[in-house]
Amino acid sequence: MPESKQASNTPAPDKSKTQGRFSRFLGPRKSQKIARKAKRWNATLIFLAVLGIVTLAGVIYLAPLVVAAKHPRWAVVLELAERMADAALVAAGLALLVDLPAKIEMMREVLYEASAHIIGRNLPEDIREQVRTYLTTPFIRPSWLVDYRLSLIDGKHAVKLHAYLEGEIQNCGGQPADFNFIGEVDIGKSKILKVGMLRGEEEIFMDRPTDDQQKEWHNEAGTIHFERQQTIAVNETLTTVFECEEYRPNAFLHPLITSSMVRTLTVTIIYPVEDLTVELDLSCGKDGKVVRRDFADGTRWHITKPLLPGQTVITSWKPKVSEQISANHPPQQDQQIPIV
Repeated sequence: MPESKQASNTPAPDKSKTQGRFSRFLGPRKSQKIARKAKRWNATLIFLAVLGIVTLAGVIYLAPLVVAAKHPRWAVVLELAERMADAALVAAGLALLVDLPAKIEMMREVLYEASAHIIGRNLPEDIREQVRTYLTTPFIRPSWLVDYRLSLIDGKHAVKLHAYLEGEIQNCGGQPADFNFIGEVDIGKSKILKVGMLRGEEEIFMDRPTDDQQKEWHNEAGTIHFERQQTIAVNETLTTVFECEEYRPNAFLHPLITSSMVRTLTVTIIYPVEDLTVELDLSCGKDGKVVRRDFADGTRWHITKPLLPGQTVITSWKPKVSEQISANHPPQQDQQIPIV
């Protein structure tokens, strides 16, 4: 077979497939926007270069005729054309100089949009999509303070838990976003004492719900459920406050499930150290990034391991009894999400 025919039958690169892979990373709108921007840039560069060359060629061709005619108006037109040609060529030259930084900026934009998809690219599509949601979530908690105070009641057979949670919530996304602030406790003796948000020292809202208001917050899941949406500007940091009172058995596992990424967490538990043993664990493991400090009336854990949404901080307590009795009566576990 002749070489020319062989070449003609060679399949050409499928641009649509390449564009399809590119669109999968950036999304069709973003990839089309970047492609249009590149085309406009190239078209502008070509236009300026052609305009300058054609105008300059015209000036060179007409200059002898204008000089011979000695017409002042044509001389002015020729001078303007010459300056226009110079300006167009200078603009084209500057465009060439700017082209590299523009492409670098475009590549940064492409990499920023595609980075969330590149990580975990060997994973199945559904799992990779779940990982992507973690990487694109706009909200993080730079710091979170959790304060528990445990008191034995009912002849030391139950525990009254007073919880106070105060933490920063920051919008790290590229645009304002709505943050859902949620808190709940179970129906019964438990109650929400205070819930609010602050911008610096200014209170956005601070509710101390009455008993009647808490009844309005009852839901079908059997909890007193508070929820409020607040728009947070780009790079803005607000403070959330949640205070509640709960009643639990004297041997119990109390989970705190995170809804946003947490960079640092400090948990302080004040309790009757002569009667209770208290421990803290993480569903993601401690990895040596948890510092424990015991006090005369409690314990504090400082956690520097970042927590992802859905990971759990598990606080457990039980009476100070022999290991055998403790093994026969393991702590009960909370089946609900007390704070989100």
